[in-house]
Amino acid sequence: MEPDLRGSQGNRFRTLSFYANDSWTLGKRWRFNLGLRFDKNDGKDSVGTVVVKDSAWSPRLSATFDPTGDGDWTASASYAKYVAAIANGVGDVSAGGNPATIQYDYLGPAVNVGNPASPVGAADALNTLFSWFNANGGTDRPTRGTPGIPGLTARISDGLASPNVQELTLGVTRRLGSRGMVRLDAIYREYTDFYGFDLNTSTGTVTDQFGKVYDLGYTVNTDDVERKYKGLNFQVSYRAHTRLNLGGNYTSPTPTATSTARRGPTGP
Repeated sequence: MEPDLRGSQGNRFRTLSFYANDSWTLGKRWRFNLGLRFDKNDGKDSVGTVVVKDSAWSPRLSATFDPTGDGDWTASASYAKYVAAIANGVGDVSAGGNPATIQYDYLGPAVNVGNPASPVGAADALNTLFSWFNANGGTDRPTRGTPGIPGLTARISDGLASPNVQELTLGVTRRLGSRGMVRLDAIYREYTDFYGFDLNTSTGTVTDQFGKVYDLGYTVNTDDVERKYKGLNFQVSYRAHTRLNLGGNYTSPTPTATSTARRGPTGP
């Protein structure tokens, strides 16, 4: 196929965010914090086509309880959701400025097999490879897998959402006199809306300007990949002097991650 000579206009992916937060106390023992964030993502690819319009609400909630009201012991719990921006490299699959990848199997004579004493030079080796390739169909040969041709074989699905994570934290804090503090937090995170590439018998085909047919794939959100995090975070601090603070922390993570392959290509 002929090269696409369209230049890149430069893609533009923007995130517009708003955040509101409030905190209040209930007596001497309870403190609450409530926050809400709104993120709006939009993006244009390198030829000026709008490919992403996404928005999400992210709540932030926390509560702290002091059972005695003197601050010696406190317990806390919080929930938060964090939303990422759309990655430029994922959202831009246009032809402008992006290279195509088309692979073919080479079944011709072997070149420099093993460890020859006088290896063939790069120019002669390439001449052997392309002489066989052109004599056996050239670019009309079946491709190896589905070619990656920007602007043709890959598209962005409608409603592509931003990856996000939800976090739940439970903690307990003990005050060490008037100078120190020790704290232990249990943290759980669950990640969703990963990027995936959907290519199967239902996603259809596309045809280039020469009538060659290729499989069509879509960038989508997938739950076929799972990622979760569980960990304990221990912190200690002590003000030994007005000019000397001592502190340390230790995290004991036990992350768990599983993944399964998305439905694969149907072939060239």
